[in-house]
Amino acid sequence: MSGFREGEKAAPFLSVVMPCYNVAAFLEEALESVLAQDGCPPFEVVLVEDASPDGATAPLCRALAAARAGVRCCEHAENKGLSAARNTGLSAARGEYVLFMDADDRLDPGLFGALWESVQEHAPGMVVFGAKEDYYTEAGELSYSRDVTAAPCVCSSPEDIAREALALEKGTLLGYAWNKLYRRTFLLEHGLSFPDVGLVEDILFNVEAVRHAGVLVVLEGPYYRYARRLGAQKSLTARYLPHYFEQNSLRVEAMCDLCRESGIYDAEARGVLGAIYARYALSALWRNRDPRAGLSRKERAEWLDAFFEFPLSRELVLAARPEGAFAKASAFLFRHRAKRLLLAEAAVVDFANRHVSSLFTRARQSR
Repeated sequence: MSGFREGEKAAPFLSVVMPCYNVAAFLEEALESVLAQDGCPPFEVVLVEDASPDGATAPLCRALAAARAGVRCCEHAENKGLSAARNTGLSAARGEYVLFMDADDRLDPGLFGALWESVQEHAPGMVVFGAKEDYYTEAGELSYSRDVTAAPCVCSSPEDIAREALALEKGTLLGYAWNKLYRRTFLLEHGLSFPDVGLVEDILFNVEAVRHAGVLVVLEGPYYRYARRLGAQKSLTARYLPHYFEQNSLRVEAMCDLCRESGIYDAEARGVLGAIYARYALSALWRNRDPRAGLSRKERAEWLDAFFEFPLSRELVLAARPEGAFAKASAFLFRHRAKRLLLAEAAVVDFANRHVSSLFTRARQSR
């Protein structure tokens, strides 16, 4: 059943919150992929128009809400950013569960049916599902796709939930809001909202959600179609981010805290988190080569010296146990404090990112 049936009075099973900012070219296709879902009770879609300057997104959101049953539109008078838009949608949502979706992505058929079955069987606080990452060229052509999935499971103890959260973070599935279903009441009961931090808001939100989920369900299928646009200079991964490493350190610290609280902060957990931390350090090192960073080679070497003395570095770098060949080589250099080789590696990565972005993206997928 798509959206509300006429005269429907009951609260919807699910609220789909879609922040909308300069997405007129993609919004209708994204919305149709939602409204085509079946196999579940009625659901609603909450479009949150975040004061798009393109002149097309706002009127399109209004028109879609007026024309389609079960679609509502909230509007910001000024641009407030992704976290605020999601929080506005969460406040407006009426469903038992809520799903956050980017308005330039799509859902594959069968997702809502699978979610409904999971809710009926397990009454979870949180459901995680896989994704298909679609990589597009600057010309808008699909370059390649890859599935990112996890083994299906049901977790109900704090230890099992934390261990599964760690596995999801290792597999890059924990750090997004769009591949998850949340019970709205537990988000409200615990006052959970998206922080306005600009880069790691999703993972910080999800770590808190995991703490209170009670029951965590993982579905295997890659139901979410996530569009990655290679070379898009406005993307978070492409533009210069002066606080990139500090923010991702918060991400790793949050996962460390979760593991400690749940009693699973063992050698295995430190190995996973150490590998993640080393990966962010290398990424920060090549981003520091950006002219806007204003760092000389000597200052980049001094940044490495400081990095090795960070408490989190002392705790995790020696414990790092990555699996991919490229990641293993990087971790080896970090463990041995091979500053010259790390600076050289950062230069190679920087060159690849600038000139062969597709190859660079594939190489980074080695964890």
